[in-house]
Amino acid sequence: MEFVQHRPAVQVEDNIVDDRSKQRWIIISVAFAAFMARLDSSIVNISLPTISHYFSTGTGDASWIILSYLLMQTATMLLSGKIADTIGLRKTFAVGYLIFIGGSLFCAVSPTLALLVGSRCLQGVGTALMTASGYAIISTYLPGTMTGTVFGVASTTAGFGLIFGAPLGGLITGTLSWHWIFLINIPVGIIAVLISFRVIPDAAKPAVDGRGGDRFDLSGSLLSFAGLLGLTFALNRGRDWGWSSFPIVGILAGSSFVLTGFYLRERNCPNPVLDLRLLRDRRLLFTTTASFICFMIMGGTNFLLPFYLEMAKGLRTEHAGFVLSAYSLTYMGMGLFAGRISDKFSPVALCSMAMISTAACCWTFSFTLGYPGLSYTLLFLVWLALSFGLFISPNNSQTMRFAPEHEKGVTSGVLNTMNSLGLVFGVSIFETIFAGAMPADRISSIAGSVGQGLSGQGFQEAFIVAGFAAGVGVVFSALVRSARKHRRIS
Repeated sequence: MEFVQHRPAVQVEDNIVDDRSKQRWIIISVAFAAFMARLDSSIVNISLPTISHYFSTGTGDASWIILSYLLMQTATMLLSGKIADTIGLRKTFAVGYLIFIGGSLFCAVSPTLALLVGSRCLQGVGTALMTASGYAIISTYLPGTMTGTVFGVASTTAGFGLIFGAPLGGLITGTLSWHWIFLINIPVGIIAVLISFRVIPDAAKPAVDGRGGDRFDLSGSLLSFAGLLGLTFALNRGRDWGWSSFPIVGILAGSSFVLTGFYLRERNCPNPVLDLRLLRDRRLLFTTTASFICFMIMGGTNFLLPFYLEMAKGLRTEHAGFVLSAYSLTYMGMGLFAGRISDKFSPVALCSMAMISTAACCWTFSFTLGYPGLSYTLLFLVWLALSFGLFISPNNSQTMRFAPEHEKGVTSGVLNTMNSLGLVFGVSIFETIFAGAMPADRISSIAGSVGQGLSGQGFQEAFIVAGFAAGVGVVFSALVRSARKHRRIS
């Protein structure tokens, strides 16, 4: 299943916007999209216990509110970049916003959990379109001397999304209802669409590389989507149905078969969705793998922390949101600092130290999470945020520096896909570990009914595993230094 599209081989200088005012508004538009994407994730996280209680469901079903968003975002990220080359960056960016707005409206009015999950899928598609086209807008319309700074600005505004998401979600859910955490996206999104149409240039016909156009690998897109969907579903439902049950074994086998087919397809496809040759540079392979591990830990801990604060510590939703803002504030500040020092110190050393710190943090918290009060919890949140902040900016910086000059966009797409995959796996695996420690007769009614005694073991086991995962991240981060760059075959 293929159709013909045109894609630029290199950036055309005529596309560069020289007007400083327009440059600022382009930066604001792209950065705000990053803010909205991260805000919508964190604002829903803090409201998960309330939503799961509203629908009388357990953590397994509630996790799909997050997983559906992340899975659709991940599965359509590379496809969204191809779409942007076909209909133009501005149109793709605006369409992504409109789909996101529509998904938000459907989320707010969903009468069942199934419809809410479906609406979150729609939001995920919109986010992927915004993210993929947003990164391309930066590299297409802004001077090369600005792109590094702009990517840093986008990361910072994403941090603001984390900061405001938790307290805002807790406040809205506690004072109004969880429906309003989706409704606030609508007026803000409409304003963002109008601004993007006004300031982003309309380059509907990208330059052609002289080969008469590229063929778009829709078959590869469908294979990757189906394989990841099956794998994530099996991870989420494995404990409930039994890991040795016929459905789980069948789904795991089927997803493995499909993902193998995706690999073979991409290896032989002249213009693949995922350029596997890019990862023949072992430095890129190691940095993206380390990033996957970091985001897996981040996704899992972000999913569990609201349940820990409300179930084990007995906090109200709005209070839990303000406690989590300590994590967000620290992460944003450390991200800016780490980005600056990565230009002066070895990113390999910084990333390795960050993963060592993450492992020590998770293991320490696993043995102190039962202590009374919030002192150790706040210490953990700040420590974990410092560790993540120290890793992400330097790792992103060195990954893009290792990328071939003519494949910066592809490398960015691979990195973002690995990050999203990490978040998906993190939620699935950590929820499975947590639920595995719960009595079987309590799994279906976890939210709002489990005390510290029943849930403590699940939290402890999850954070112990997180520490071991960070240890693996240390290895991959350290391997970057000794990795030899293999020649890529064109």
